[in-house]
Amino acid sequence: DAQSAGECVFRGWKVELNVNRTVGSPVSGIMNWQESAQCRANARLPTSCSITDGLQSNTFYDIRITEICVDPNAIGPTLTMYDIVRTRPLRATVPKLVNAYAASARSVALLFYPGIANECIFQGWAMEWKLEGTDFWTMMERCMVRTSPTTCLASDFPQSQSYYRVRIQEKCEDFLAEPEMVTWPLAVLTWPEPAQPPTNVTIVTLTAYNLTFSFEPGDPLDCTWATWRVQIILGWDHVEKSRGWYDVGECQPQLPNRYNVTCSITGLSSFTQYQLRVKETCSSYIYDSAWGLSPLFRTNTPIPAGPPEDVHMKPGSLTAFFFDLMWKAGAEGQCIFKTWVMQVREVEGTEAFLALPQFTYAEIGVFATHACIVPRDAPQCRPGALPLALKMNGTYDVRVKETCTDPNADGEWTVLDHTVTTLVATTPATAPENLTVRNDTAYTFLLEYDPGQPGDCYFTGWDVEVRENWTEEINATNDTNITFLNRSDWVQRIECRDEDVFPRAQKRCIVPRLRKHSIYDARVRETCYEGYYDALQSDFSYELPDRQAETLVPVAATLPSGIGAANPGPYSFSVSWTPGDPNDCVYTIWLVEINALNFTGGKWAEADECGREPRPISRCIITRLSSGYLGPEAHLKSNTEYAVRVKEYCETYTSIYDSRGRERALYLDSPRLYLPAAMEPRTLVPIPTLPPLDFAVSEEDQTSFRLDWTPQVSNDCLFRNWTIEVQLDTHCISGSGYTTCTPVLNQNWTIVPSCTLTTRTEVNCKAYNLQSYSFYAVRIKEGCSDATAESAYATTRAEIWPAHATVPENLTITSPTPFSFLLKWGPGDPNECVFAYWDVRVRERRVGSVFNRWYGPVLAENDTNVTFGETVASCRLVGQRELAECTVDGLVSDAIYDVEIKEQCVDVRAQSAWTVQ
Repeated sequence: DAQSAGECVFRGWKVELNVNRTVGSPVSGIMNWQESAQCRANARLPTSCSITDGLQSNTFYDIRITEICVDPNAIGPTLTMYDIVRTRPLRATVPKLVNAYAASARSVALLFYPGIANECIFQGWAMEWKLEGTDFWTMMERCMVRTSPTTCLASDFPQSQSYYRVRIQEKCEDFLAEPEMVTWPLAVLTWPEPAQPPTNVTIVTLTAYNLTFSFEPGDPLDCTWATWRVQIILGWDHVEKSRGWYDVGECQPQLPNRYNVTCSITGLSSFTQYQLRVKETCSSYIYDSAWGLSPLFRTNTPIPAGPPEDVHMKPGSLTAFFFDLMWKAGAEGQCIFKTWVMQVREVEGTEAFLALPQFTYAEIGVFATHACIVPRDAPQCRPGALPLALKMNGTYDVRVKETCTDPNADGEWTVLDHTVTTLVATTPATAPENLTVRNDTAYTFLLEYDPGQPGDCYFTGWDVEVRENWTEEINATNDTNITFLNRSDWVQRIECRDEDVFPRAQKRCIVPRLRKHSIYDARVRETCYEGYYDALQSDFSYELPDRQAETLVPVAATLPSGIGAANPGPYSFSVSWTPGDPNDCVYTIWLVEINALNFTGGKWAEADECGREPRPISRCIITRLSSGYLGPEAHLKSNTEYAVRVKEYCETYTSIYDSRGRERALYLDSPRLYLPAAMEPRTLVPIPTLPPLDFAVSEEDQTSFRLDWTPQVSNDCLFRNWTIEVQLDTHCISGSGYTTCTPVLNQNWTIVPSCTLTTRTEVNCKAYNLQSYSFYAVRIKEGCSDATAESAYATTRAEIWPAHATVPENLTITSPTPFSFLLKWGPGDPNECVFAYWDVRVRERRVGSVFNRWYGPVLAENDTNVTFGETVASCRLVGQRELAECTVDGLVSDAIYDVEIKEQCVDVRAQSAWTVQ
């Protein structure tokens, strides 16, 4: 306030400032008073002024004020005030918001670049949010990260799948340095909220292999229920991660809706630790719940199988190298039978014979597992069955137990209540005697004999050998140069070693696979169990008296009978017949042949679908001859009458020294049986397929179009391909300002190669290389292997667009002024374009040296951000195609521009592409 002027004639106020201290610093103690000229010119009253020049921000100032008089001697006292005023700090600039997006169902993330801090000492970001449509902003805890860029999260929203607005402000230690609050301009939609996970996943019942569990559904929230997904994991897998969770498929049908919450699971492993988890899946995966877990649990131990009962040695089975063990199965328990396990242990200290080098033996005093593959209800096994042998005069312990698919259910061992000592075998069998032959056929004879003494041999079959002595084709009794009739070569007939067919007590064998009308020598010996080694087998008997075994001359097969044909279709019919007597024919096939003048050309041809089965099967369905017999038509011809004949096709046995064993025997074939002419089958007339529906054209351009169609029922058509043909019917010609379209006559239909599709389910294609600015008739039919079953044509019409004008060339820019420039270009080839106007557009690329207006090269990623303007009216040049130059004005000075130009046509389909510079 101004005091009394006294005798002072007022001249002005002298206001001086001195820096006392900056904020956060001690008092400087330096007096450096500086006058502010902004206050000197003020009137004496009112006594106030504003000082803005030369001040420091965020600083405390001392001020002194003196009233200046015209007469210096009248100047009054100076008013000094210390630390009286403070300038504001420089505020931080507002952050640049880049994006705001939903981070979850109840949160939004805000991405931004912090502004310039200036004199703001950062204390965090204050974020606020509000639900769209409300007025109340809610403040979040401060986000304490200041990086470039920064992401902060606004969370704990009251509801999901809703629109929210967010705003942010940088908070400073001094609130005076804080910038304004900045709001993201758009409302952000949060995600839908997934269902809550199921709870109380509880095991209701539990056995060794099965369980039943239940659970409580969580809150579905925004989820529309689809399924319950159940997974299980082995307990130790859950820890070691050696195997992941896997789906329990059998729960899917047991949980058909959201309110079915109980499921039974089978096929688990016994006494095993597991864990279950359940989740709710929804119509969209984004709503799916998290997993609800059960506690770890362990399945029960199963009731094991009982031990075998009544284990004993089969009477009379003890030999030098094996014996038979029998028993009864014990209680089944919860065992699923797998196999019997039998183990044998040689007792230490016995006087067993030395091991034979050709056999394998277990270690003395150690139980070894012997083969025992028998059903549960027929338990009998043989200790000593090869490959693991027993020793002669060896003493053994034996035990047996039942094993199960689950080892936890295996039964206990039962031990035979006494040891077993094998016999001593030293006496071989003696040779059979009194060989005789009877019941000769073309390929066999019956050899009978008297067995010798068995000794210690355990009989396993008769070893019969034969050799050819004379044949119908070659009498080579004294000619040793013919090797395959060398009388020293004996050939075994292993069929006689079949103990079940020719047991020892039967004393005979039917010797098979001999040559017709030939004479044989034969001999026989008794064979023993392999563990007895060859020393116990008998010697061979004396051979038969010379020329005693003679096979007969073979008799051919007789004529089949009862031939008939039935069930004709468009491309097939069935044939059946009754076999005759094969006699000495070694059956090979039934040879079935057909004949039709317009199918086989009047020649008999084999139907190879017939006669490849065993001889008693004397029927077949004929659909073809052989693949591709008539090219694509591999089946029978429709509406055709067929002659049919059949015969038995035979072989015979060759020499016993011939590795092939058989040869063709035409003379043993049966006569041919012909189907009577009155019974000859005629294939049916096929029902054609129907023409395709919805035959339509789309995606037309200057040289091609797309075709789509829908197949109908195929009836008796055996699909070969879709056939599409086109026919040019109209062509258009354009000139300067006109277009003329003229019908084109007498054009051939042309098949479209790209549309000849060989899969019936392929129902679209594109036709290429067509003439521009034309109209085509188009037709389609379904091609069949039988032309009479093909569909009628479905038709449509297609338009091919006019050819594009080529792009303008040689674009040049000349005569630039501050606000315009001159464009010149060369027109391209108009082709089938009727000129409308030139479309010239420009866009600003850079203005002067302003950094943030430089948009870089014209690339796809920034082309949408910096678009070309409207067509330049002065450059349209309607009707002046050849002028091709214009002035573009109204531009910004000191700027760089992109220019693009194209030729617009009366028919926009013919317009050129853009030329850009």
